[in-house]
Amino acid sequence: MNRKLILGICVFLFSFQSLAKIYQKHGLKQSEVSFFVYKKEKGIWISKAEQNLKQMRTPASLSKLFTAGAILENESFHENIKSRFTVDQLSLSDGALKKPLYFIGGGDPVFVSEKLFMLVQGLNKWGIKKIQGPIIVDSTYFIKTDGGTRTTDNERAYSAYTSAASFNWNTVTLEAFYPEPFFAPKLTTPAHVKDLKMSSNLETGRRTQVHVTGNSDQGFAMSGKVKKGDSKKVYRRVRNPDIWLGQNIIHLLENSGIQVLDKRVLLKKAPTNGVVLSEVGVDSNSDLINPLMKYSNNFIAEMLAQGLSVQSGGKGRVTHGVQLIKAHTGRYGIGSDKLHFLSPSGLNKNNKVTMGSLKDYLIRVRDKSSFFPEFLAALPVSGRDGTLKTRMKKAPFKIRGKTGLLNGVAGLAGYANSDASIVFGVVVNASSGKQFKAMNFIDEWAVKELSKWVKPY
Repeated sequence: MNRKLILGICVFLFSFQSLAKIYQKHGLKQSEVSFFVYKKEKGIWISKAEQNLKQMRTPASLSKLFTAGAILENESFHENIKSRFTVDQLSLSDGALKKPLYFIGGGDPVFVSEKLFMLVQGLNKWGIKKIQGPIIVDSTYFIKTDGGTRTTDNERAYSAYTSAASFNWNTVTLEAFYPEPFFAPKLTTPAHVKDLKMSSNLETGRRTQVHVTGNSDQGFAMSGKVKKGDSKKVYRRVRNPDIWLGQNIIHLLENSGIQVLDKRVLLKKAPTNGVVLSEVGVDSNSDLINPLMKYSNNFIAEMLAQGLSVQSGGKGRVTHGVQLIKAHTGRYGIGSDKLHFLSPSGLNKNNKVTMGSLKDYLIRVRDKSSFFPEFLAALPVSGRDGTLKTRMKKAPFKIRGKTGLLNGVAGLAGYANSDASIVFGVVVNASSGKQFKAMNFIDEWAVKELSKWVKPY
């Protein structure tokens, strides 16, 4: 028998036995796991390891790989995202704006405090010192969504509602802290947001452990224990994003020396022929894709799908954006029979894809797309940043990969080596509650399997 063939068989049997031990260690079955490792050698992609590539798997947040690709393929996507302050008529007298101030949202998923500050500063060139008010928020650029494509929904930040007029990912920061040495535990919230009602029942404890629940009157309740000198931040979605934004606009205007007389926040469409007072946009598609991929932000994924819809002549429905993302994956070789795609974020267990198709997609993006450098740069780096910051720190190599995690599901897929000459992916679809065992399995699998082919860091 050919010596190379005998060696190959021996390597396969040894690898199979080693993987069997890892399955057993983490309480998983071989049938629950799909994976691939392909390496490009002399211009040809060669399989180094693969298993169960034809089975349809729930990819969780690996779905964002397709969403990111669809945005990056549209090179001018970012250019159409604008947030504006306008008035229906410019009526200024001694620095006083005698008309309501409109905020027109342009579907910017990364419209955060810094951008709002820039927008407010843009009013200075007009000499505005006082605004009659009220503040009117126009979020009609696309329809609102309550996460209709999700099968997982709760008050946590990863389930934030979308709006064309969003602010800080439509989440609020709640902080329990215990200042040394004389005070009792306290809860801090944005005091200027009037509709955010809070209650707390915090006690002194040996370690900090707090719990937050939503209550019926548009607020939250925090309970638990806080260690002296310690603090704990918790992030929750806001119930009415447009009102939330309007109240933050008033707060920042007044902090910037612009008085607002009528502090109401109203919601309606702005006049189409209004005067633009200030405007901020998005510098590049990477500014959208980096936080999507690095931190696996579900809110950004859904906002981007809605933006794709509007920019293609639709009304901003997530479901329409999903169809456009599927059209993108079709252009990169994934047939509709091998991809069941409902959610751009992956927060839906009914998203399904074969790992063979995912492998093909990653290879085609690497070899045939003009946007691959931006795509690769947006992926988290193991042991360094994003959702991989604390994972595989002791591995002798670095990888760039997108993570996925749902109840009973974990995944990791991406590239390795400085020239991205290795593509890899692994997804575990196990029983409910096993997602963290699956994640630990993936890390161990990656270190063991990829170390055979990836160059040391």
